[in-house]
Amino acid sequence: MKRKKFMDYRVLSIVVVAMMVSLAGCGGGGGGGASPSGVQTGTVAIFIKDGPTDEFEKILVTVTEVSLIPVSGAPVVIYENPSGCEIDLLQHREEDFLLTIKRNVPAGTYSKIRLRVTNIDLVPKEGRPLVTEVKLPSGKIDLNPRGAFTVVPGGSLSVRIDMDANKAIHVHPSKRDRYIFRPVVFVDIETGFPAEICPKIVHGTITSLIKNSLNQTTGFVMALDDRRGTLDVKLTSGTDIFLASGDFGDAGDLEVGQEVRVRGRMDASGALVASLVI
Repeated sequence: MKRKKFMDYRVLSIVVVAMMVSLAGCGGGGGGGASPSGVQTGTVAIFIKDGPTDEFEKILVTVTEVSLIPVSGAPVVIYENPSGCEIDLLQHREEDFLLTIKRNVPAGTYSKIRLRVTNIDLVPKEGRPLVTEVKLPSGKIDLNPRGAFTVVPGGSLSVRIDMDANKAIHVHPSKRDRYIFRPVVFVDIETGFPAEICPKIVHGTITSLIKNSLNQTTGFVMALDDRRGTLDVKLTSGTDIFLASGDFGDAGDLEVGQEVRVRGRMDASGALVASLVI
């Protein structure tokens, strides 16, 4: 039985936002195998984060492509979007931004990650000089992890890209309103989806519902913004669901085409086990 709305919608909205911001943990909780062509594959997830800065209110970076560079052979594209995905790095100091999860990545040994960035916008804090231009010496950034890494058949990897904005952004030597971006980026690669990697709230649209043998909704597939692929979301008895009306809801209220925001934690299969759905 659904719980009835017991407070004004505006008050509930404030409560919900506070819950999403203040929850310390993500709460909650597929690998690859063989692709349709029979090639052995695995799953790779790309996360992006940044540390704090005292100078800027926002650091907006537009990423258009992420590739894995094999020890031999052609690059394997993990994410590609000519329009790019704009990421405010300073929104991801404590929680990671989930750029994409790519399944059917060919198994093999890789030596580096290639990141393509097309634009950087800096929004200074109040009282700081305006920024008229940010020069990007090269849109291609090759990241060298500590040694080669391997995508194993049926396995999964988490690639965590940590951009150090404080060290990467430099004032132009002759023009104080212009900056130069010289990438200082660290990359960590771990097997599976470690508990300390906590995606920030994920936004997208429901494309299909996952149901059990009793036709009950136990999860859904959501399309991520900016052509970042799809993400499986699992629901549990502890998942809180809020409707656009402000009512508490349940899994039966979810429909294809709905816009959703989800907080949760990745499980071993690469699905997001939801603690909160709005």
